Amino acid sequence: MKLALCGGLWILSPVLFLLHGQEPVSVTHLELDGLKTLRHEVVVEAKLQDLWDLFTTSDGVTSWIAPVAKIDFREGGLGETSYDPNAAFGAPENIVFRYHNIIPLKSYDSELVRPPKDNPFGKVLMELKNRLIFEDLGEGKVKVSILMMGWQDGAEHQSVMEFFEQGNTWYCQQLIKRCKEGPQPFPKTN
Repeated sequence: MKLALCGGLWILSPVLFLLHGQEPVSVTHLELDGLKTLRHEVVVEAKLQDLWDLFTTSDGVTSWIAPVAKIDFREGGLGETSYDPNAAFGAPENIVFRYHNIIPLKSYDSELVRPPKDNPFGKVLMELKNRLIFEDLGEGKVKVSILMMGWQDGAEHQSVMEFFEQGNTWYCQQLIKRCKEGPQPFPKTN
């Protein structure tokens, strides 16, 4: 695959994922000064404030992506989530992350503080930074960009990147579903 230089960024050709007839999610690989970024973008129908709240409040997060969430959205604040509907806060299987560089209704960064116990991705997760960018397109549409930064060469990073190419595409599709259908129920397990 050929790389192209665009505004100082090395860009691999974008990939457009479609899952079972759902709306497209753009996936792009970027490289600048040897630092690699995985970027997912999706346009959803929502008011900017409502969409922001889906990412930055406990009630918002539990309405579509994680049944257990405690979000302290402020500079240096922590978020804790679990995909297990029976998880308790503080459980070692939960994901804990810290918020940085918050620009209200525009963007924020997060970094992992504690990965889930026995995660299959080793230290790679701790080496990555995340940025979410919200762009109000008007007429009730918002573009959401999810950037995972800090990827390195090597088999371990490549394997984890491949997982997140698919995982973040699913995440974007869940966001589209939430914006179209409202809160999503999570099945309880025993």
